[in-house]
Amino acid sequence: MRAPFLALALVLVMAAPAYAGSPDSNITTPGGTTFLMDDGNNTLLIAGHSSFSPIDIICTYGPDNQQVLSVNSSLAYHDIAQQSGTGGDFSATLPLEPLRYQDCVLRAIPAGTADDDPDLSTASGPTLSVGYRHADADPFNYDLQLAPLGGSAEFGQSSYYGGIQSTYALNPTDLSFVRLFSLSDSLVSSPDPDPGRQSVQVDGQDAYFQNDVSGFPHPGLDPSPPTFNFHSTDGTGGVSSHEPLGACVPGGAFPPSPSNCTNVVTDGVRLDHSADLIDNGALSLVDEQFTSTDGAAHTVDAWFRQSAYAGNAQWRFPGDPGFSDYMGVVGKTVPGGPATALLSTIGPAYGSLSWSEAPDAVRFQEPRLFSMHYRFTVPAGGSHVLHFAYGSSFTADGAAALGAEALAKWQPVVAPGGGGGGGGGGSTPPPTGPAKLRARFAGVKSGGNGTVAVTLNAPGAGNLSASETAVVPRSAAKQRTRKLTVSSLRRKVGKAGKVKLVLKLNRKGRKLLRSKHRLPVTLSVTYKPTAGSGNKLTRHLTLRLRKQRRHPR
Repeated sequence: MRAPFLALALVLVMAAPAYAGSPDSNITTPGGTTFLMDDGNNTLLIAGHSSFSPIDIICTYGPDNQQVLSVNSSLAYHDIAQQSGTGGDFSATLPLEPLRYQDCVLRAIPAGTADDDPDLSTASGPTLSVGYRHADADPFNYDLQLAPLGGSAEFGQSSYYGGIQSTYALNPTDLSFVRLFSLSDSLVSSPDPDPGRQSVQVDGQDAYFQNDVSGFPHPGLDPSPPTFNFHSTDGTGGVSSHEPLGACVPGGAFPPSPSNCTNVVTDGVRLDHSADLIDNGALSLVDEQFTSTDGAAHTVDAWFRQSAYAGNAQWRFPGDPGFSDYMGVVGKTVPGGPATALLSTIGPAYGSLSWSEAPDAVRFQEPRLFSMHYRFTVPAGGSHVLHFAYGSSFTADGAAALGAEALAKWQPVVAPGGGGGGGGGGSTPPPTGPAKLRARFAGVKSGGNGTVAVTLNAPGAGNLSASETAVVPRSAAKQRTRKLTVSSLRRKVGKAGKVKLVLKLNRKGRKLLRSKHRLPVTLSVTYKPTAGSGNKLTRHLTLRLRKQRRHPR
């Protein structure tokens, strides 16, 4: 987040012959515009020359060249004492952490002048975009911060904070920014419009994520580690996670306590969450996919909270003549189907909140905050996806265009020759944007020895990785489980078209199948194009051992 950071430590300093002339400086390493990612302990090599010594390294943003702060109350990124008293070449390896989630210009200035509004007209350097990624020991709590030069977003996941921690509109000319959305796409329990229940209910019963019931026994409810993507060419990226939902036993009361929740068992539904930042950072795409994990159909009832950052936010929903602060408004009716609500906030800046499926209720808690209610059926062995999108712009027209772009991505693709349903007939062109495995598995065949053949439609050149995982007992008491990879492979794809993958069980997988004769597994296939972001498809299978025929003696 954009705030003061930890103390800094100088690692390496060098100096060479002095430079004579006007008091100027130039940082040459890194060069140009550089997109970086901090994982918590990364460093940055900075090199250049100046006509003065000693120097401070600062990073500036905004029309007034505001400086990124460090925790030692000094505006200087770091003090570098050159050997020469009049200047020269310098080089230092410094921590990257103070610059995370920042877009700024790196500069060298005379030491001790950072607080004195220094003249930066002769101090040149590269533009940096620094992101941050981190996953806790509890994989459901993670943080991915991305700061491209067209917008910024922070993705996280927890039942309270939601998938969208924050989004910013960013001016690439001077790197100034305005925060738009905050703690959106969240599942807050209990939801403001419907207190006394969990934010998600499955088959009429409160459904819990692992971090909601971490103090109770919850076998089989542990999530898998998140998958992060980062593109160093433009600073965009995304994250995906998979979180099972569980029900309290005996259940029937809220909130959970040791008396009414002696155990938590899986309820047959998993939330597959993914978020991608595209359009140079201006548009965040979020998919909330509820998947059946037990081969049965389930009803899901959920409240999603959406929130602007500014308290005086104004909205323009479909059909509104203009922006309104919605003061005193409780319920809002929205049209059926995909739609977009526009956001206006101080700055000025504008945002777009788009949804692929109309909620059956929208309830405002305050002008900047409202909740969306959904009730749907997850088909047996299938899934139901809710798409949300968050756009960031400095103009209302720009925000509306980002909303229209999101809606276009969710339109179904009609095969050539199929009915288009419109006046023009013919086919609907595929949506633009990141290349993804948009179709379901074209075919899955399982052999009697556990071998699985998968046929997929790849959208273009890239890399495919596939794996099968099984949940097995961790101990003889079978009270705890662990996830075991029983097969995996990777394949390069040179062009669009059908691709066949054949997965064979590894030694542990073969041993499990021989001992159990049937093995439930989760098949996952991840596609990553040569450029841009990809996606992941999953399917649940049960492998069965072929019975051996007995031969007569």
